[in-house]
Amino acid sequence: MVFGFDPRKLVKDKQEEEEKKVETAIERQERLDKMAEETEAALRKQSKIKKALDKADEAIREVKFAEKFGLDKWKSWKEKADPEGYEKWEEWQDNTVLGKILKKSKTVKQEYGDKEEIKPQLASYESSGTTGINN
Repeated sequence: MVFGFDPRKLVKDKQEEEEKKVETAIERQERLDKMAEETEAALRKQSKIKKALDKADEAIREVKFAEKFGLDKWKSWKEKADPEGYEKWEEWQDNTVLGKILKKSKTVKQEYGDKEEIKPQLASYESSGTTGINN
């Protein structure tokens, strides 16, 4: 019989080795999951930034269109091109103070532009004493 050999120690060492393998695998998987999550978060952030920039670009193009062709043409274009966006615009105008002001306000040209010239009409009155001739 060999002294110092204990089969229980051998089993215990094997169990510890298996536990270390499991712990290592778990840590490795956690690192991979964390890296995947960080990558996904970065992609989502880039996507949100891209969407925001696209919306800003579209808004700038719409403003330039409205400046060039007028608000009425913009409204008709917006109604055809993006009915949902036009509904949101109408709803915003109806439900906010600023929207109501903008809806009722006139453009500078409408307010102060060419007004109809009032032409005086010459009146002829014939009554005694107004012309200096007595009939």
